[in-house]
Amino acid sequence: MQEILTGQYHHSLDAKGRLIVPAKFRDILGSQFKIGVSLDDCLTVYSKEGFEAFYQKLNALPSNQDKVRHLVRFFMGNTMMWSWTSRGVFCCRSSFGRRGTF
Repeated sequence: MQEILTGQYHHSLDAKGRLIVPAKFRDILGSQFKIGVSLDDCLTVYSKEGFEAFYQKLNALPSNQDKVRHLVRFFMGNTMMWSWTSRGVFCCRSSFGRRGTF
């Protein structure tokens, strides 16, 4: 079973727009991970495997319904692959940093 990130994490961005993530979270997420925007305009973080499971659920929805197609497009269009810097930080100087909240 895949480990899920839960609880609260107090964080801040440094002057370069980087977020330092605890080693435990980096270990769970792996070297590459996906970040997307949720329906409530918050950022969501998935391991590659976690996003694949989420995508499979989306893909199982009836694609002949307009609302479902819009939902799938929203999540797929607002999710990107990322990786850690050599120092174990995530640089969020992108549209995510302006759009979603952590």
